Amino acid sequence: MRSSSPKPLLYRRLILSCWAGCSVITSGYAETVNTPTVATSTGGGQLTIRADASSNPVSEEISAIAKTVISQAEMLRYGDASVTDALRRATGIQIGATGGAGRAQFRGSTAAPTILVNGEAVQGGRRAGASLIDTFTPEMIDRIEVTRQASVTQGSVAAGGVINIILKDPRAGTLGGVIKLGYGEFSDSEQEQQQRQMNLQLDGKRDKLGYSVSASQSRNHSTTQTELTRADGNVTVQRQQNEGEFKMLAPRLQYEFKDAHNSKLFVESFYREHAAISQSSSQNNSTQQQTNSDSTRLNLRLEQKHGAREDKWRISAQQQNEQQMTLSNSSGQAVPRLVEEQTRDWSASYAGSQKIGAAHQVKFGAELRQTQLDSNLDAPLTEDRQALYLEENWKITEQHTITAGLRQEWLKRSGLVDYQQNSLSPALAYRYQYNPAWSVQVGYSQSQRTPRSDDLLPTVTASTNLDAGSLNNPDQGGNPNLKPEQIQSVESTLGYNSEAGGFNLTVFRRNIDDYIEKVVSLEGDRFVERPQNQAQALASGVELSARWALRSQDGHSLLLNGQISTIRAEIRRAGQADRLASNVAPYSSSIGLSYQYQPLKWSSSLNIGYQPSYSRPLDDQPYIRSVNARTTLDISSTKRFDQGWALTVSGRNLLAVERIERLTTPEGGFFQQRRAESLPSVLLTLEKRF
Repeated sequence: MRSSSPKPLLYRRLILSCWAGCSVITSGYAETVNTPTVATSTGGGQLTIRADASSNPVSEEISAIAKTVISQAEMLRYGDASVTDALRRATGIQIGATGGAGRAQFRGSTAAPTILVNGEAVQGGRRAGASLIDTFTPEMIDRIEVTRQASVTQGSVAAGGVINIILKDPRAGTLGGVIKLGYGEFSDSEQEQQQRQMNLQLDGKRDKLGYSVSASQSRNHSTTQTELTRADGNVTVQRQQNEGEFKMLAPRLQYEFKDAHNSKLFVESFYREHAAISQSSSQNNSTQQQTNSDSTRLNLRLEQKHGAREDKWRISAQQQNEQQMTLSNSSGQAVPRLVEEQTRDWSASYAGSQKIGAAHQVKFGAELRQTQLDSNLDAPLTEDRQALYLEENWKITEQHTITAGLRQEWLKRSGLVDYQQNSLSPALAYRYQYNPAWSVQVGYSQSQRTPRSDDLLPTVTASTNLDAGSLNNPDQGGNPNLKPEQIQSVESTLGYNSEAGGFNLTVFRRNIDDYIEKVVSLEGDRFVERPQNQAQALASGVELSARWALRSQDGHSLLLNGQISTIRAEIRRAGQADRLASNVAPYSSSIGLSYQYQPLKWSSSLNIGYQPSYSRPLDDQPYIRSVNARTTLDISSTKRFDQGWALTVSGRNLLAVERIERLTTPEGGFFQQRRAESLPSVLLTLEKRF
């Protein structure tokens, strides 16, 4: 929705609610949920995990918006090694063969889910390597909350869904934790991979002070092969070697005041460092690219709770530095190129929640955020954002629940470009709970998806393979003139959920103005891919997910889950024929099987994902790009021993289906084909709890 002014009555109510939040202060997680799945320590480093089959624990909050909760106990029970493993069981989230949770997609669209840590957005970067959350282990996490539709409390940027990772509180008693050491190696005649990693989690609590330290380090070496076929029949093969190292350190402190408001103060720090060297060569040229990035983030959070009132105050600051040197050598001539970028981000926010009786809950809050982006090749860019929101939830009867909210946002960019936009985002949801198992939910929202900060800087990142700068392997750049997408969304879900499992059938439709699509265009003598606003897009689809569990009295536990998500995304521009969005597959599907036998302390999981082949016209280019079908297979198996020892064997992308991109003319004539080998990985992890 374009800039507009909310009604005076809404503003008065919003201001009064925020004023009340400043005068009545309280604590605890506003997102706290009841999970029937629990994990308990039995002493001596041994871990006992028990859980029922419920896939959607019921929240204590009043809300008509559906939320999926994955508890730590569920992750441990089925042998998850990362956030990515857990999200494979979550409805509506698709993860590719090589991407982690930080590169997940929401219902097959190009809109990635908004990723939060304790309710705070995580800032990434084009050259930052693995996402911060890809280094989180289940031992760090209390639960993962997945919300599939826009909510005014989480920001209108949540139009692509929200993944909120809630870190666990330190446990009472002496210092304890877990250490994991992993090693993996794979090789054949054409490619190889070697990886080493270490994860450490320590925590404890004494009186009012809790403390926690999380650390991880990984090193990876790989050799891959790319084959390029041109229209004249010439075939060129290139080998690429990659070396990478990733480090993460996250100390956290928690202090409980034990006052009338049950106040808790959290101090969290995250430090991430990534270094990578990529070297590719063919008969006539070679390219070497060295990337270094680091980021430091500090979060301060005060949570207070008094009766039915909850309040959260946050202050966060982050600085991220990225440096990339590309050295191309063609026909004996070396051409160096240095890119340096720095991102500084700070934010302050307040979120309040007040229950009014047993059937009415009000949520309200305010946010301030400023982001500064600097580059050695472009002028600096500053973003200022402010927001106010109000949401009301009514449980009219045991069967009928309504959620209604409004969010007002102000966005201003200055420096590289001057741009201002105000937006008012309403959201309305209704749930009819026919009985404890059957339910129907309907939702409508108008919202906006703001571009990521690193998508705005126009600085070009050069690709490194033999076909660097071609249509199939373009360079990457940002677009400072990007406008937020304006989204109107309607969706409805029919659900059946019981302790033994169930299904959810969702139908959705989105009208998107200023749709953001990655478009390839010729700049000089090289093709560059940049995000670009299209006039309008219409996205619609159907999503079916199902989950079934069986638990026997002798310790056998079986969980079967699957989903299929279809989507049709059409681009509409005045004076031009409609076309399908270039990077959106017609559907994606996955199926998972998890098994645990408690007497032997053994658990295993298997996940299979499938994406069909599809062809799409390239925007403003006289070619059609076809992508082959791909199947992924991930497995893991964990055996726990006495004294806290455990051994895990995991395999990722085991089928290693190569990615083939083929360009043809609209008449069917062949132009170019790129075949990239896919690399599987196998990891053996030794774990010790103490």
